[in-house]
Amino acid sequence: MSHDGTINHDQSEPKTFILGINIVFLIIILIITFIVFGMFFNSLKNIEQNKKQNIGPNKELTKLKNYENKELSTLKWLDKKKGKVQIPIDLAIKNVAKTYQK
Repeated sequence: MSHDGTINHDQSEPKTFILGINIVFLIIILIITFIVFGMFFNSLKNIEQNKKQNIGPNKELTKLKNYENKELSTLKWLDKKKGKVQIPIDLAIKNVAKTYQK
């Protein structure tokens, strides 16, 4: 406060040129940061995809699929006393189609 009771304040203008340069610099740094992180995450994604492709088929899954294919494609008695027979699925489909065509 001055002697006459008025409030004095800084009347100088802000240095807009320096402020503008700082804002531009900050924007450039943010853009570079986003680009670098984007490249980093893409490389991590590619590494994970390559790992999954290099693993190859699961041996247990292949074994299970072979067993299921064998079970679904063979004729066998399920219960001889009751006359229940397991037939291959494609043969069963043909028999059902013939039945409904009549």
